[in-house]
Amino acid sequence: MWNPLSTKKKSKECRTLRDILENAQREGASEISALSGVQQKHLAACSECQQVVDDILMTRAILSDMPRHAEVSAPWFAPRVMAAIAAKESELRQSLEAWGRCAALRRAVDLGFRAGPAAGQHLAL
Repeated sequence: MWNPLSTKKKSKECRTLRDILENAQREGASEISALSGVQQKHLAACSECQQVVDDILMTRAILSDMPRHAEVSAPWFAPRVMAAIAAKESELRQSLEAWGRCAALRRAVDLGFRAGPAAGQHLAL
């Protein structure tokens, strides 16, 4: 099997040919026939590039049977995410309401101290 991480120095023709084949969108032998004459001659002479072509075509054939990511629906994903968002929003809303009550209590306390007990105002909590 071809190792893309091998440290062996590869020729420019090998790298170019592999890049073309790996990035090709079509499937099957038409990829090979779309190569230039020079690239086809190189492929005929280079056993390592022939192995790469075999690996790429075999991989694509195997993967073509698998469902695409867009076709695989995860019905639980959106409801779970939306429920988590709603729970977080509720938690934040409760926190803001609590801080709002603290601020209102502080204002009430400040007003009570400013008016003083002589004015006849008492704090009703």
